[in-house]
Amino acid sequence: MAIVRLFVCAQGVTRPAAGGQDGFYTARAVAASQTSTQRAAAPVGVIVWLPFALYAAALAAAIACVPYRPALDDPEVAHLARSFAATGRLAPGELFLRVPFWQMLLGGVFSLVGERAGVLLVQSAVVLASLATLAAWVRRERLSVPAALAVALLFAASPQIVLYARHLANELFVGWLAMAVVVLATGRARARAVWLGLAVGVAAMTKLAAALLVLPALAGLWRERAARRRNLALAGGALAAVVAPLVVLARVQRGSWVLDDTSAFNLGALDAPTWSALGAPARSDAALESFARALADAPLAYLAAALGRAAQWLLRPGSLDLRAWIPQYPPLALEVGDVVVFFSIVTLAVLGTRRDRALAWIFPVGIWLACSLPQKTPYSPRVAVLFPLLLLAPAGWTELRSLFAALRPAPVRTPGHEAGP
Repeated sequence: MAIVRLFVCAQGVTRPAAGGQDGFYTARAVAASQTSTQRAAAPVGVIVWLPFALYAAALAAAIACVPYRPALDDPEVAHLARSFAATGRLAPGELFLRVPFWQMLLGGVFSLVGERAGVLLVQSAVVLASLATLAAWVRRERLSVPAALAVALLFAASPQIVLYARHLANELFVGWLAMAVVVLATGRARARAVWLGLAVGVAAMTKLAAALLVLPALAGLWRERAARRRNLALAGGALAAVVAPLVVLARVQRGSWVLDDTSAFNLGALDAPTWSALGAPARSDAALESFARALADAPLAYLAAALGRAAQWLLRPGSLDLRAWIPQYPPLALEVGDVVVFFSIVTLAVLGTRRDRALAWIFPVGIWLACSLPQKTPYSPRVAVLFPLLLLAPAGWTELRSLFAALRPAPVRTPGHEAGP
């Protein structure tokens, strides 16, 4: 549970002065305080280990029932990771240039435990860290442990969470980093600015679109007026300490300042064979020119199509992409499970949103828009948005229970049971 202690930001509770109306504690306030204390004292470890056991059992069942086949970006990412493990150098991908942190992390793990075990180890560690981060959040925010356990079990049963753990997709890792950024940005720890800079830097060097996490990080640091300049300087320095060496390393070893061209491919209308034949950097220029031309020729039509892609991105289960490579996966189970988990967590997050926690929505909304604008819509990042919203869901669960309780009819008092004068 070391990760829990890492993300729990110590917060003192200030009690108003006794006497006067401002310092007067009503019975309701005292009851609420006692409830919060009981919640904080509850064993949050159950939020971690019980859902992780469910995830591990589901993963073991998937491994036993469906043989592994490379899917998504497995072949290219595996090649990059193997190359780094063998030579210590960053290799250009066969189809794309990619920001280097993920392949370096995987390459290091592969060199220690092998490829297949390494994938399962890294992805399962990410799931465990995500549940531990949720537990830290519940303790710090004094949320209901049963409510958090319910949403954690829902999260751990997600088909996309379980099945992506067999593959080299970086969405789970990026999702956990987004979760960590929200926890740090809403906390009060003295060193949180440094941790925020490091987390955003690692995320941006794992998936370029994850640079959006700089927005919730800035929003969290900006609210603290007294130390705003110091915190922004510390966060910027930590961010540069991660990004600058990796940019220079990529330039030296790959011979290009272009860190990643996957976004250019998605924006443009080039198909994979044409993209591959052009080679870098001509392919990025051609893709961006096709995007600019499509937008300039019919901007309203492009916007309408983007709105359609935005709706489809929300409604289409992301885990169905796996069936293009592994048709043995049952489509109905993937579709129903994916939809139930996604919309349940999103709905609970809406109900659990408060003003001081609203920045948890910045990354999910940004990813949604970033995936809807390109002419090729990537669906795999859909799972990453669940991670920061998972923080809001326990409060939403509690709010939902309160709404249902308020709708229940009041008990009818029988004659002779009225309260006395």
